[in-house]
Amino acid sequence: MPNHLEKDLGYPVDVEFAISQDGKISILQQRPYIMNNNYVVKQLENGDWVGYKKNNPIVAGEVKIVDYYISPEEYNLAKENKDFANKILLSKSAYNYDGFAILAGADSDKNVLQSKLKIDAGYRIHSELYGHYGNQFRERGTPFFSTQRNNEFQHVKDGDWLKIDLRTGNFKTFPQKDKSFNIANVVQMLQNSK
Repeated sequence: MPNHLEKDLGYPVDVEFAISQDGKISILQQRPYIMNNNYVVKQLENGDWVGYKKNNPIVAGEVKIVDYYISPEEYNLAKENKDFANKILLSKSAYNYDGFAILAGADSDKNVLQSKLKIDAGYRIHSELYGHYGNQFRERGTPFFSTQRNNEFQHVKDGDWLKIDLRTGNFKTFPQKDKSFNIANVVQMLQNSK
């Protein structure tokens, strides 16, 4: 229900409601979420959800696949080593909750690490926009892309580079295994594809 209200009202909302025994839904109260004026959360025409900073809607960088189980000890070590810092975190699986848990929690310690972008090709982040993680994303201006186009991300591998325009959801990948792959070439390709 909040997703439909947000789309109709044009801003994110916190909704409290009740359902009667006969199934009637009554909205008890709704209020807009408070978020940074420079942060946008919206649903694209194709149903995907995005969140981004208005002054930085295009994100490019190295991909880190996060569809694996990570113990609390390994997670803390990954934070210490900054394994997720400045990476585009990608969860490709709609059936693997471990990847989503990493996406949702990877920026939980404000100043420990910041990923460049969270891509959820399992289309789960949007359902969390009205819970604890959604509040954190809004407060911190966390860029995210929650998409139903899972098949378009299946070829993406750890270490590939990706550029995405969050205003439209259009993206391009640059495979690491490409013979011409090196950082200088990728930077040039990213600049040329603006």
